[in-house]
Amino acid sequence: MESIVDLTGSASRTLDLENAARLLGFEYLGGMPAREADELGALPFLRGPRGAHASNYLRQREGKETLALFDLAYGHGDGVHQETVATLESPALALPGFAVRPERAIERLIPLIGHGDIDFDGNPVFSRRYLLRGVDEAAVRALFTRERLAAFEGVEPCAVAGLGKRLIYFEPDRLMWPGALDVFIVRARRMFDLFRR
Repeated sequence: MESIVDLTGSASRTLDLENAARLLGFEYLGGMPAREADELGALPFLRGPRGAHASNYLRQREGKETLALFDLAYGHGDGVHQETVATLESPALALPGFAVRPERAIERLIPLIGHGDIDFDGNPVFSRRYLLRGVDEAAVRALFTRERLAAFEGVEPCAVAGLGKRLIYFEPDRLMWPGALDVFIVRARRMFDLFRR
């Protein structure tokens, strides 16, 4: 398992990420560009939590696709959460708005307000482990084929959200050590590949 560190924004982490970016073929931009921030804010159910701060933004462009990584920190006091987030923008994506993440016990006990959890009778493991939401339930159900459901059942808990040509991936409460970014990118790309047309 990769190391989890709590150095978001520190000079040491920034320097390590600048070096990792160079080695992995990414450009290091520091802060997130405004366009990307606006588009990520439009993803369903993932509108930034209050006080969210994105930093250490890395970007790699290949043809018409852009893969980016950044640190996200939100919350305060003992409730601070830090995650490494990967995002892909690609013309090979055509996604209905959806968000899937590990389901917490409290959500099994208390009915959700608004868009409820989309479960699959034929995939009880997925339905028990993950909370899947989307505005257009029929389109989201069509998107989550047996192959995609099985992929979620076979990986460490992760969160994925998409809308149109943009998809994001993160592992809740995991801020990746810069030396483990290559492994994180492999996991993110594997999930992104599942959703290409």
